[in-house]
Amino acid sequence: MFTNRLRNKTLVLAPLLGIHLIITGCANDPVPARRASLIQGGIESASEHVLAPYGVPELRAGFTQPPTTPVERDGWLALHSDLDLIPLWVCQRLDSADTVGDADRDDCSWRSDPQLTGPRATDADYTNSGYARGHMAPANDYSFSQDEICETFFFTNCVPQIQNGFNSGIWSTLEARCQDAAVARDSVFIITGPMFYDPLDDDTLEGHDPALDDDTVEYFVVGANRVAVPTHLYKIIVDATDVDDPSAICFVFENRRHTNKRGSDGPRFTDRYVRSIDWLEDRTGIDFLPLLDEAIDDPDAFEAAPANLADWPEFQPR
Repeated sequence: MFTNRLRNKTLVLAPLLGIHLIITGCANDPVPARRASLIQGGIESASEHVLAPYGVPELRAGFTQPPTTPVERDGWLALHSDLDLIPLWVCQRLDSADTVGDADRDDCSWRSDPQLTGPRATDADYTNSGYARGHMAPANDYSFSQDEICETFFFTNCVPQIQNGFNSGIWSTLEARCQDAAVARDSVFIITGPMFYDPLDDDTLEGHDPALDDDTVEYFVVGANRVAVPTHLYKIIVDATDVDDPSAICFVFENRRHTNKRGSDGPRFTDRYVRSIDWLEDRTGIDFLPLLDEAIDDPDAFEAAPANLADWPEFQPR
């Protein structure tokens, strides 16, 4: 895939143990890397949390995990990958009143997270990288508090994103629609994070060719600290107004520019972006709602069925 892009670049090979082999390098350009499929991480056991009513996400059995560090803020909860230097997931609760206020994001600046004692991303890693600093828990969801809006600017709440047509396009629109959902439903719980996914390795897809399936994912890293650039981003929105009868919708987007039929930035939410929670768990190695079985009778059916956009008018095409 990167045949024409390897010249004067750094090739990083990431096998199952997450060991990086440096071949050659050049300053702060995005550089190609490779990892074994389905490397993700989690915590040892599910636990209850005010920001995760169905349990803090945890590692599913059988998946290799990188070293990780949990991060907790007043408004969001995350698990930081100390290999990738991005969060594996970020949990938040978005209430209808949270987006109303005069907190100013322009008074905030991106910075390394003091809760990390090990490897961490810095602003220099993103500068001139060609990628935007992409929020997982959006700053605009915390307009009610200057302290909390600025806490969204830690790099433990950030991944590299394509800017035009993604961070400033369909992803920004998705964040706004989540606010619409919070207003319509009083509150929602949201889990957001990155994916490293190669459809060529997905034997569930029609036309899958085993000859092209090598169980690795090629991606980019940026900066001196080699911050991983995810191939995809996901967002799970859970309406837990009735804790015993929740509903959820899960979106997955490739980290690229998304355009409308005229070729300009124009996000359109359609069923092709909607996935089941099971689909996402099988490809990330994360159990996103580990305590769901304590709340509802048939958690397997809940997670296996993709949401119907008709049940979520906030996200229907406009």
